[in-house]
Amino acid sequence: MAKQINGNILRKDISSNKRLPRNELLRIVKNKNGQIFVDIAKNAHGRGVYIYPSELSIKKIKQKNLLDRSYRTHIESSIYDNVEKDLLKIINNE
Repeated sequence: MAKQINGNILRKDISSNKRLPRNELLRIVKNKNGQIFVDIAKNAHGRGVYIYPSELSIKKIKQKNLLDRSYRTHIESSIYDNVEKDLLKIINNE
């Protein structure tokens, strides 16, 4: 069961390893077909990892190959580029 503080469900940010309320984080999903994408609604099926929405966190994901570790498989650099681009759009409200 997920930990809660004041009724907020906590999830671990993969860039900082801190537990934060789920509503403060963005979700990246790998579905059964192997597609990796940003889940804005936070309810897509598949394995999800969470990241704090800051440019530093996004750059850290690519530099340290954190998606490789989280999904336990090799992720192509083009997928990292697509995820980074999508996350930056969301952060900058485009």
